[in-house]
Amino acid sequence: MSREPIAEDGGWISVAFEAATETTEEAIINSLFKAETVTDPNGETWEALPVDRVVSLLRSTGLIEPGF
Repeated sequence: MSREPIAEDGGWISVAFEAATETTEEAIINSLFKAETVTDPNGETWEALPVDRVVSLLRSTGLIEPGF
C-alpha cells in the first residue's frame, strides 16, 4: 500500500505549522502577561511579570514598536 504525499513542496503543511507555532507563542505570551503574583500554601511568593518594565525593555531594544 502506498500513499500520496500530502504536498510535494510542503506548502500547506508549512502554513499549518506556522499557524500552530504563532498560536502557541501568543498563548504563552498572554499567560505570562496576565499572570498575577501568588503565594503558595508553603508561603513562597511567585511574583507577576512586571509588564511595564518588560514592555519598556522590548521597546528600548527595538523588539516592539514605540506605540505598542
